[in-house]
Amino acid sequence: MVRRYSKCWNRAERLLDAPILRPEKEISFEQLQELMALLQRMVQFLMMEVNAQPEPAIGPILDRFFTHQIVERVLDWAQQAPDFLKPSCQLSLIRIYEHIVSESHSQNHCLLVHKPILNPLLRLFSWCRKPESQLLAGHRDGQPSKTDHHFVILLNQICMKMAKDATLLHFFFTCTDEFMVFSLLIPFLYEMNDVGQLARDALLLILAVSAKQQEVAEFVADKSAFCPVVATGLGGCFSQLSFVLAGDGAERLLPEAPAANLANFNAALLFCNAVVQVAHDAVVDKIAEYFYSGFLILVVKPALLQADDRDAVAAATVYLQVILETLTERALVRTVLRMLLVERDVDDEERRTMMTVVVERVKTGDKLSVVSLSLLERVLDLLCEDALLVLALRPLLPMRGVTRAQVARVRERAYASSLATRLLAAVPTTMLRFPEICSSSSLEQYLQEAADLVDARAKGCAGWNWRYDGVSPSPALFRSESDDDGHTPFTRLSSVRSSFSTAGRDLNRYFSLSARSGHHTAESLGRQLGELGESPPRSSTGSMEDESELEEDAEFVLPKMTASALMQSSMVDYLTLTAYESLSESDSGGAGEMIIIEDARSVPDASSSSSSVFPTAASTTAAGAAAAADEEEASKNYGAEVFEEWENIKDDVGAFNKAMAALPSPPKKKKEGGGGEKDLSFDELASLIHSRAQYFDECSAEEKERQARVHAVEEAEGEVRREKERRGERREEGEGRGGGWRGESIEDNQGTPLLSVLLQKLAAMDDQSMAFNLQLCSFLYSLASFPQPLLVLAIFGGGSEKAGEGEGLVSILESLKDRVDAALATLEGADGH
Repeated sequence: MVRRYSKCWNRAERLLDAPILRPEKEISFEQLQELMALLQRMVQFLMMEVNAQPEPAIGPILDRFFTHQIVERVLDWAQQAPDFLKPSCQLSLIRIYEHIVSESHSQNHCLLVHKPILNPLLRLFSWCRKPESQLLAGHRDGQPSKTDHHFVILLNQICMKMAKDATLLHFFFTCTDEFMVFSLLIPFLYEMNDVGQLARDALLLILAVSAKQQEVAEFVADKSAFCPVVATGLGGCFSQLSFVLAGDGAERLLPEAPAANLANFNAALLFCNAVVQVAHDAVVDKIAEYFYSGFLILVVKPALLQADDRDAVAAATVYLQVILETLTERALVRTVLRMLLVERDVDDEERRTMMTVVVERVKTGDKLSVVSLSLLERVLDLLCEDALLVLALRPLLPMRGVTRAQVARVRERAYASSLATRLLAAVPTTMLRFPEICSSSSLEQYLQEAADLVDARAKGCAGWNWRYDGVSPSPALFRSESDDDGHTPFTRLSSVRSSFSTAGRDLNRYFSLSARSGHHTAESLGRQLGELGESPPRSSTGSMEDESELEEDAEFVLPKMTASALMQSSMVDYLTLTAYESLSESDSGGAGEMIIIEDARSVPDASSSSSSVFPTAASTTAAGAAAAADEEEASKNYGAEVFEEWENIKDDVGAFNKAMAALPSPPKKKKEGGGGEKDLSFDELASLIHSRAQYFDECSAEEKERQARVHAVEEAEGEVRREKERRGERREEGEGRGGGWRGESIEDNQGTPLLSVLLQKLAAMDDQSMAFNLQLCSFLYSLASFPQPLLVLAIFGGGSEKAGEGEGLVSILESLKDRVDAALATLEGADGH
């Protein structure tokens, strides 16, 4: 074999020396063919020798390749060939290296690591490199050349070797400053036929191997053109799609000619999704950034906002749904949702978000409405909390006209049974004659499918931040600072405020001055309270009459008072109640006859103690006023003494009781009629203080919970701002938020609530196309499968008293049944079908 190799080399050497000996004579095509044939045979001998050795070793043939620098000399000879022969020289050398790589079966000995083999390969790469102008060209017209095809095959084979041997990857990465194997594949990303696919597969192999190599990842993300080309190429594929959508929107028919372009676009999406699956986090972040800013914002968004061609907008909407259905990686799906939820139509006077624009298109009932509903249904299937919040839940969160008792009722079996009975009764009479639709077996199949869907929805929503049950989140977070009547809406925190607003009328729901003995709670006093916000009726003796059962959710009319001020003043108020003495009904004045002393911590003079409430007479003499002032000062000093002791031993109940027993008796106050004096017993004081402290702890815990919710909202808003800063954008504060946060009225949001639009369209089914009605029913079926109680009540319960919102889905179906039956009754022969 060595002798045959030497014979081939002698002949090849004479051909290589010919241009040197006779430079005036050009290289001919026949010489080119003969030299490449001889080189091909020598490479075959070399590979046979290498594969025959059990261990890596330099045999005689390989040694001669090194000694004579055969490949290097052949490359020099080829570059001296005439221009019309250079493509043939490139193709021949590429195929020779393709043979070297493909026939190397030894895992431990790759010839590419040897410089006499590697250096000519790198020179060949530079010779075959495409111009820089093609790097960002994306998809190119025409078929790739044969040289390009074999060049990509060679690069693909080298990448397969690197995937099996990480040291080879490190070798190619460090031998040049630009990681040539990777960079050479980028211009072929979006080539036609299998060339583009081979390039994408090769790049994925490199990305997968380099997922744990920080240096390679940083090069791909920051120093290569890979990420921009991915986004730009997607835009090029998108622009070549057909924007003529045939049919009524349900079939989504495209002309046959652009079908190949759609296949290329789908392949590009799959590649982008695969990159995010296997690549390093740094590469994933860059891909997501360019996918959003370079593809979605620059290409897809303008296509969706065309104002002059509704058919083109319908086609763009279908392609956006294709994007959502093709992508599976969270990082990319989030970018699409981000565009829909955050980006706005800057040419629109109202600057509506993309999601609002899509929802508004549902109203027309045409082809664009059909594809828009289909897109929104796909968004629902993603089980994204933010998306459902914007689409359906946000208008329901303030719970105006809805009580928590109504929301809780949707969990009851009786509620579901009643709705199911009505739903079955809403089937048109004519449809009952078709056993394929209305039979026990079809009903059982439908129930099983619905149960599976509801179960899947419940599992998918289990990790959401809020339950949307009227409690989580609190409706107060989604209400404006003041309702239409100018009063603060009632919340659980407002029940604390009611203690202060009714204290002057003996209506404090947490303790009663008319019943000093015993430990009272809100539950034990509930029987004595009237409806919240109303003065309870009194008997002639001043006792309260029985009232109807209280409901915590009722609106309560209160003066404006901030929660922070309330919590700051409450602690001292709980601890200075020992200054009180028993008050008869005649002692307590009206609600306006109260003196509120500010917290001692808020003023420089600490002697002006706490926020106690002291009743005063309507008119007193000067001497009586002076006496009352002295007595009031004594009460303040006594309260300050109790407060100081509490700060030291407040965590030890036993020590606190002992300290209270050791204190002097509280100051006394004569009754208005001049009667005797009466001291509060220690047990009464302890019971009273414990009762008030218990409710202070409850309010304090609730305040912490409220602050935690507000903090979570602020964190979410901060994350949105940080994302905008990373894009180099600065928007006005509040733009792009996902929902009406605290202080933002829901009615101020732009657009019509989607649920209202859907129910209106459902009621008008007999005036709409079949395609739209089918898509409408499919969307409602998907939306109704979500388990959130507020949404269930809004769809089925008709919990709102506002005009146009009181009629639920079942009521609309009952009305449709009556109209269908009435219409069919007028048709001749309809009863026979």
